[in-house]
Amino acid sequence: MKKYKQYEKFYIVAPLCHGNGGWRGSKVLDEFDSISEALNYEDPRGSWERASGGYGDSLRICISEDPNHAIFIFHDEDRKWEEQYDFFIDLAKSVSTKSHNCQKRRGGEPYWKHPNRVAQKVKTSEEKQVAYLHDVVEDTEVTLEDLKAHGFSQDVLKAVNILTKKKGQEYSEYLENVKQNKLARTVKIADMLDNISDRYATKKQIKKYANGLSFLLEDCKNDK
Repeated sequence: MKKYKQYEKFYIVAPLCHGNGGWRGSKVLDEFDSISEALNYEDPRGSWERASGGYGDSLRICISEDPNHAIFIFHDEDRKWEEQYDFFIDLAKSVSTKSHNCQKRRGGEPYWKHPNRVAQKVKTSEEKQVAYLHDVVEDTEVTLEDLKAHGFSQDVLKAVNILTKKKGQEYSEYLENVKQNKLARTVKIADMLDNISDRYATKKQIKKYANGLSFLLEDCKNDK
């Protein structure tokens, strides 16, 4: 569970459910210093206590006392913890949506829809994280240090940094750097595919994206 090593505390949280399927509160049952300790937690409550208290059987291991920050959910039927969703994908999407909130693309489309589409074109967790974040540092006030503070991995941070075009950087140099990093290249290809399908893109932009795609797709053997 190395990906959770940056967190100092893990909380066992019981959400208090209401009839609409949401939460009207939660209760912290315990806290641990490591994810392995949290995963060995055994619920001391009986079924009557869970039902009478209004708490569902699905306990959560969270990185804060907020049940929304769950990284594992306990399924009472299977009697085991399961990683229900990738917290860092959700976090990347949240950072992207909030950061690009007031920005528009060509034609007036909300900007956050672009990274959302790019994320849908890639497969792995880290690819999706980078896809959501690929324009955040370049086009918003969010910095790499901010992303590091959120707990994103070094591989994700490196790829986002490579995808961030620096002031005065030649486009050819930028593409060469992207090509040499498999994670950055995969996301950039998805980014260009989305851009080239934009009906508001100019002929000049489409030619630029097509040439960039051709360069990134040729001889892809230098994966790092």
